[in-house]
Amino acid sequence: IRVDPLSLDFGLNALEDGATGTQVVTVTNVGGAILGLRDIFIGGGPFDLTWGSREALEPSESLDVLVTYTPTQAQVQTGELLVQSDDPDSGTVEVALQGEGAAPRMVLQPSFHDFGTLDPEQSEQVQVAILNEGNAPLSVTDVQYSASSGELQLGSLSPLPWTLGPGEFSTVAVHYTPVDDSPDEGFVTVTGNDPDT
Repeated sequence: IRVDPLSLDFGLNALEDGATGTQVVTVTNVGGAILGLRDIFIGGGPFDLTWGSREALEPSESLDVLVTYTPTQAQVQTGELLVQSDDPDSGTVEVALQGEGAAPRMVLQPSFHDFGTLDPEQSEQVQVAILNEGNAPLSVTDVQYSASSGELQLGSLSPLPWTLGPGEFSTVAVHYTPVDDSPDEGFVTVTGNDPDT
């Protein structure tokens, strides 16, 4: 029996419903007698296969096994394909499988900020960073701000949407200018294509 290749790397695949990657493993009978196929199956990981459940291969005959990767997490995922036959020297052949789910991960820093106590008409601002800590582009489609008073204001924004690559960030400014000693609070809400937010 010859199985080629002995490893498959699906690379980055979008972590979206229905997004898959497919590659082929070829099983060939390189001997001079009929090769009996006992089983071909996946040994772990978010991988699937199609091979037609053939029972045997004639000498020099080949069989293509389709292996499909459907990412379930935004990280490297591994598994194995096992080919079992009646080859007396290689009864079980393993094919290493690897893929990586790709998705943006949006993080706001700081997630909380206290301006403390300011005198009336004193003004301060904080820069809120929108970071992409994932491994796929982050599309920021909306930035909203709600506050208990007009003393807290969101700074001007460049036109949306924004696209942030992995490791990139953009900032928005929040200004606070109290006019009295009453407490104030506000919230920045950012909408993007992070599948977990």
